[in-house]
Amino acid sequence: QLTTIGHVTLAKFEETLRALEPDWVHYIGHGTERGIRLVQANDEPIDVAAYELAGMLSSVRLRGLVLNCCHSSALVQELEPHVDTVVAGSGEVLDACGRVFARQFWDGAFQGRSVGGIFDAAKAEAEKLDWRGLDDRYQYELHRGNGQPAKPHDMQVCQQWPSTHSPSLDIPPSRWEESQ
Repeated sequence: QLTTIGHVTLAKFEETLRALEPDWVHYIGHGTERGIRLVQANDEPIDVAAYELAGMLSSVRLRGLVLNCCHSSALVQELEPHVDTVVAGSGEVLDACGRVFARQFWDGAFQGRSVGGIFDAAKAEAEKLDWRGLDDRYQYELHRGNGQPAKPHDMQVCQQWPSTHSPSLDIPPSRWEESQ
């Protein structure tokens, strides 16, 4: 089951982890070298440090975490003890590349491909859109991937899309809708 959560507050993030006990979480939003950015109930941004995120994740054992946000590779060391596989990246991700990566990643998951295969295909598609030079390009990274197939019924997702006003996410690939 794929569950999309928009306008993710800190409380909603914690509540979703407890209620759904997901196998996979895919975060799409703003990131810094210290953590991720969610919103408060009053729509003000709130930075969640890597150690705070690790604390939240310690209550569930995730098979995978995709951090589709800027500077997320800086968070991996803190999060790895709580997650089997982490997808992260260094540098600043372009919005269009992040969208394509997410769509390709979950398309591959619903086709039952291995995590490594899904990652490679999604990374290749996202890199095609990144017009910056190789030195400035966002570098997607796969950490501790075990190559096991990622089945669609094993995946639940908590996602946020970056916005200057009201964060939300809408990625409705037709194959996901048909399979639900």
